[in-house]
Amino acid sequence: MANALDGSGIELAIVGRGWPHLNGWKVVDDFVPESRLAKEIDAASVVLLPYTRYYQSGIALRALEQGRATVGFNTPFLESIMTGKFSGCAVDGALGYAGIVSAIMTYIDDNESASDAFDNYRGEVVNDWRNWAVRNHYIPSPGPRDGARKIEVRRE
Repeated sequence: MANALDGSGIELAIVGRGWPHLNGWKVVDDFVPESRLAKEIDAASVVLLPYTRYYQSGIALRALEQGRATVGFNTPFLESIMTGKFSGCAVDGALGYAGIVSAIMTYIDDNESASDAFDNYRGEVVNDWRNWAVRNHYIPSPGPRDGARKIEVRRE
């Protein structure tokens, strides 16, 4: 992948404990405390998930929350958060790293729209929790005037 991006002006960096040296990548083998995580994500144009079992880290949502597209091989979760025009961030595994490189080049400068993708995802999560709470009688069901309103979350 580093060879494919060589000469593009893109700096490839890995920040996190336990990563080996990789040619073409700047590797910072260090624990990233919460106080530094936002700065590292903000410094990135795109966050790459080069593996498919990333659920516990929360990094995909943290990146999206900060307006950074998250590119990786297609998983149901990544597909659910990278929707609409960002659906190409969830790369078909059959495309291999050529597909990853293509997605990086497509989404590297589209951070404002990535924030919109996060707002859409957050709205869906709020609605799912609300529906669960109604079904389980934790909150009252919407009245006839409320209908089946969808909660929209927007950034000001």
